[in-house]
Amino acid sequence: MQIKKIYDHRKLKKPEISVLISYLNNEDTIKKSLESVLKQTYKKFEIIIFSDGSTDKSDSIVINLLQKTDNILFIKSNKNYGLTKALNFMIKFSKGKYIARHDADDISDKRRFELQLNHFRTNRNVDLLGSNCVHIIRGKKKFIKMPTNNLSIKKILPLRNPLAHSSVIMTRKVLVKYKYDQSL
Repeated sequence: MQIKKIYDHRKLKKPEISVLISYLNNEDTIKKSLESVLKQTYKKFEIIIFSDGSTDKSDSIVINLLQKTDNILFIKSNKNYGLTKALNFMIKFSKGKYIARHDADDISDKRRFELQLNHFRTNRNVDLLGSNCVHIIRGKKKFIKMPTNNLSIKKILPLRNPLAHSSVIMTRKVLVKYKYDQSL
């Protein structure tokens, strides 16, 4: 991968969560999206953010937000590699026991990480976790109820993705073992 710049502004040695964010020309949404992560009630996380060939003002918005926190690794690429390659690349830099996904147009509830970690701690056999979500399309909100147990997820899996990618958090060991399919 041809990387132009890496700005490592992480002071937390052992974050429990690594949040992966890749973006391409999201100047209209990136600030609000990142702020929703920075406002989490649970604070032991790092953000690994990858500018995947952005040419708009997204990078300058991200760089300005870097000044407000000490838990971000910013990686800048001049070339667009696509989401799955960017995610696999970011995994190499992650330190957390858990990997959380967050896209540049997502807004996370401020208790997302707190609630998800509580679920992992009380359900030791869980390696991947998602949630319900709200899709906002052209200003209209639509609540999406996702399957909530293993059996219903397995039934839906052959038909469609039963997890809202924007709310997925998983154990690092699972993601390192399986990685994202770069052919998609």
